[in-house]
Amino acid sequence: MTDEPTTEALKPPKQPSKRSLTWERIEDNLIRYLPNKKYYIQSKLKGVRVRECLNTTNLREAQVRIHSRPGAVPRMPKARLAQTCRWYP
Repeated sequence: MTDEPTTEALKPPKQPSKRSLTWERIEDNLIRYLPNKKYYIQSKLKGVRVRECLNTTNLREAQVRIHSRPGAVPRMPKARLAQTCRWYP
């Protein structure tokens, strides 16, 4: 065995990207622009990333707006298997 340092020890610490310093992912399709604290909906349309402002800085209001949009998939509450079996007899 040699006392040579490993290549992992020689690598500089990983710096955060500029995008991660500007945008914060909250949940699926919901992001926040950090400079103005506003929430945006983000999705892909024909392979192109599209963002649209929800015009709010309140998280609860942004979640309501994103799930009340046309075409939004309703969220199922988290449930256990026994509860799910009661829903589907």
